[in-house]
Amino acid sequence: DFSFFDRFEQLLYDRIGVPPRSLSADIEQIRQSTFDRINSTIFEMNRLVVDRNPMVGLCWRNISDAVEAKVKDLPEPQRQKQTEDLIKQIYYVYIVLDQYAQLDDLRNRGYMSADDAKMIQWRRSMLPNLMGSEVGKWMLENNLTEYYSEQMNKDLHEALASIQQSSEKPANNGAATGSDH
Repeated sequence: DFSFFDRFEQLLYDRIGVPPRSLSADIEQIRQSTFDRINSTIFEMNRLVVDRNPMVGLCWRNISDAVEAKVKDLPEPQRQKQTEDLIKQIYYVYIVLDQYAQLDDLRNRGYMSADDAKMIQWRRSMLPNLMGSEVGKWMLENNLTEYYSEQMNKDLHEALASIQQSSEKPANNGAATGSDH
């Protein structure tokens, strides 16, 4: 009693393995396979970037460590949401900082003066707003801008200091205008 189907099924199982018997096991296998593919792709992308510029890997590691430290005491559902929100905000700050880094590069190469109108505009408006934000301050406190030039870091710290000074002035001015009566 030879059955081609039985033989085919046996060959198939020998080659690829016995399929899961329950739907939940099948779904879990699909999920795990998808996670493995995603992790493998991310690993390969990271390897490509880090091979070209090792500082990028260090930056990502420092960001990861700083985010983990910030959210470690939160309960799990809130931790996941806070982590996602924080990473989005960090990403936004880095996008803006990258724009300034391009100007900084021009300044460092002598193509742009430190007194150029664009540089002044950034130092007076964009950088104080960015570094005065909660995430901007946190990034400076955690040295997440150390990958930029020394002069750019100086600009970032000065921007934060200018915001802190301007936030202190109204309280000081109010105290100074009091009378002796």
